[in-house]
Parts: sequence; structure tokens; C-alpha cells
Amino acid sequence: MKEDFDLVERFRRGDQGAFDELVGKHYQRVCNILSHTLGASPNIEDLAQEVFIKAYYSLRRYRGESALSTWLHRITVNVALDELRRGKRRRIFSFTRTSEQGPSESEIASSVAGGEEGAHARMEREELQEVLQSALKKIPKKHRIVFVLRDIEGYSYSEIAEIVSCSIGTVKSRLFHARLRLRRYLEPYLRETASGHKSPARDR
Repeated sequence: MKEDFDLVERFRRGDQGAFDELVGKHYQRVCNILSHTLGASPNIEDLAQEVFIKAYYSLRRYRGESALSTWLHRITVNVALDELRRGKRRRIFSFTRTSEQGPSESEIASSVAGGEEGAHARMEREELQEVLQSALKKIPKKHRIVFVLRDIEGYSYSEIAEIVSCSIGTVKSRLFHARLRLRRYLEPYLRETASGHKSPARDR
């Protein structure tokens, strides 16, 4: 955090290179949040540039009341929400983290696909991803954003509350409903997979 504050101070004194360092430090995390929220969009890099352009013109007003990463990722979430509202997206999620607070869908994926790396395991993982994509389309965006930040990006409840500008209780409630809905939508598939009896449509 101190390193970020030092870079901000250098930028305020006119050191443009300090801003380039901030971009280099936070660029990948910004892209990750955008891609997890919007899917495999060709606009991710353009949207990341939009995030940093907004940050550039707002940075002199940053007062350090929260971590710079929290402030920056709040801008990222707002840009992602604007993009969702414009309807220019195709949502494909990759579940690479588990939640320390309750089960996440990556744990479901692991239980379905197992630890094998064979063709069958890969096929089931790919199939589960398709089912997850379909399920996630049915979740309200305010719930999906919290799910992405918590279960994929690994933010704490307090950090998410700052990013999305709501209370910790609201964060927990949205996350609960996101997980509940995902479980409800995934239950038929998981039950089918566990029994070993897939529908003909899935076997094709």
C-alpha cells in the first residue's frame, strides 16, 4: 500500500512515469476482473484502458481513505457494469479460486471433474463450464459482481463493500443469493453426473 501511495505522490508532483508504474502494477488484476465479469470479450483491453484513463483524471482527487487497489477496482467494476448495460458481452467464466467462506462453484467443478487430466475429465470440466455459463446468465449483475470479486478474485467482504459501495451485510446477502441460485441451477446436472446417467443430449 505504501508503494502505491508513494507512486501517487510522485504523479501529483508531475512524474508521469509514476502513473505508468501504477498501470503496470495493477493492469493484470483490472483485466482479470473485467474478463471474469464480461467473459471472452474482444473489448477487455479497450475497457482496461478506459479504467486507467478515468483513474488518470481522478487520481489527484484520491485521498487515500481506502487502498489504491480498492479505489481502482471500484472504477473497474463501474466500467464493467456500464459495459453490461450496453449489452456488448458474452459471459464465459473460469473458476480458478475457492472461497474461504462457504462453498464456491469451483469446488463443485472439482468434485465433478476430479483431479484427473485424462480426456474424460477434461470433457466433463468443459461440459460443466457450459452449464455454469448458462446458470450465471440468470444471476442479477449485482450478485454476479460480488460473486466474481469474492469467489474468483478473493477479495474480503470489507474490500468488496468499498468497491461496490454498500454495507458488508449487503455483500454477504448478495453472495449468499448468488451461490444459492447457482446451486439451484446446477443441481440437476450434478445429480445427473453423480448417478452416471446423462441425458442423450449431453452425450452427443
